[in-house]
Amino acid sequence: MLNSDSLERELRIDEYALDREWLSQPRLCLRYGMMLADARRKLEEARNELEVVRADLDKSIRSSPDDYDIAKVTETAIQSAIQSSSAFRKAQQRLIDAKYYVDLLGAVMQSIEQKRSALENLVKLFLAGYYGQPKLGDDSDDFDELVKRRLRRRRMSDEAQAS
Repeated sequence: MLNSDSLERELRIDEYALDREWLSQPRLCLRYGMMLADARRKLEEARNELEVVRADLDKSIRSSPDDYDIAKVTETAIQSAIQSSSAFRKAQQRLIDAKYYVDLLGAVMQSIEQKRSALENLVKLFLAGYYGQPKLGDDSDDFDELVKRRLRRRRMSDEAQAS
């Protein structure tokens, strides 16, 4: 089964280690892709099992309707007896569970694809200088003047205090 805590950790992105994130991405995709393939196989097996149970019950009901309390053998009566059988309900529940697991793994694969897309966009941000030093705009001359004025004021203040 899926462990939501470990899955959450695997899908988390360390934006300061993009190289490691990219290196682990293919393994993550492969691991869950293989799990999804296995789950799909089990889903097909559960579908087949349900059909076998249905066919066996149908055959058994038709050959011994009295064992299933059927007075008159009709398609509706046979289908009702099949639906109420515990073997059929168990096989049906296994099919439902298998489908649910396939759906969960499908959501995981979508999340892995989202992680890949997020990594691509984070790399674009990195290359655009998003994580770099702040840049001064056209008003950098104004900034230099501001620094000079503050230094002059501090020097004048220090000189006044010294006298």
